[in-house]
Amino acid sequence: MYNRQLKDVLKSLNVLYITKKNNRCQKTLNTLNLFFHKTFEATNSEEASHIYVKLRPAVIITDIDLPKQSGIDFIKEIRKT
Repeated sequence: MYNRQLKDVLKSLNVLYITKKNNRCQKTLNTLNLFFHKTFEATNSEEASHIYVKLRPAVIITDIDLPKQSGIDFIKEIRKT
């Protein structure tokens, strides 16, 4: 019963998946699409920031090693808002 409730909650949320282009994994995207309502993709922190401001996803999954800015620094900026 708990698993069913969790699936229902996740299905109502959007997720932002941030990874470098050469690190993109189709299996990961397919899995996220199974569990979440909608999956948004970004390949760098600039693109992710635009998506976050515009669409406000509830969940963010990011690589640590991103071009220009680390995933950790990106999350720190988001948490400030």
